[in-house]
Amino acid sequence: MSTINIIFFDLDGTLADSRQDITDAVNRTREALGIEGNKTLSEVHSYVGGGLEETIRRALDKNGTKPGRENENLIKKALVLFRDFYRENPVTETKLYPLVEETLENLPGITKAVLTNKDRDIAISVLQGLGISGYFTDIIGGNDEKYRKPSPEGIKKIMRKYGFSADSALIVGDMDIDIITGRAAGIKTCGVTYGIGPKEDIIKAAPDYLIDSMAELKNIIAP
Repeated sequence: MSTINIIFFDLDGTLADSRQDITDAVNRTREALGIEGNKTLSEVHSYVGGGLEETIRRALDKNGTKPGRENENLIKKALVLFRDFYRENPVTETKLYPLVEETLENLPGITKAVLTNKDRDIAISVLQGLGISGYFTDIIGGNDEKYRKPSPEGIKKIMRKYGFSADSALIVGDMDIDIITGRAAGIKTCGVTYGIGPKEDIIKAAPDYLIDSMAELKNIIAP
């Protein structure tokens, strides 16, 4: 493969296991809205990936499906509440996956960016709280629909910024949406099997590379 000059990393499920903090914020939101019963961690993590609004819509629905837009006022209120609750405790239980920081540290000379559908300010808080924000030159969040995955525009924006060619870029993520996004941008794709997304989904997405540990990333980057 061509030498890699830039790597785009997904955040939730790739760099960090944030499921418990997201679940806690979801359940605090449900409680504040008078909705009975908590969602389990496994339920909530199945809602993650398509952006905050989709996560909240599904988290408010009894069956965890993506409900219609008949109650926009409730959704808007829930989004405000969730953001407030999550901002209060973005890294209480969130942890880096094994060997993530060591891998980031051992990628000198490679530009590293985060591409997440999490709100950018919350993503920054999580990265800072985990002590790894300094490894990344750019953090692209999902607040702006233009850059929300599976849109390739976030990748293209950063590629233009640094003048990198598509064959020198790689995206690393745990969900099929990450692979779809990278493919749409014309860059190489790498799936991780240890994250939030179902392993069968990331395999079915057919990334160029598939790794079981972040430490394996070094094996697919040309010197």
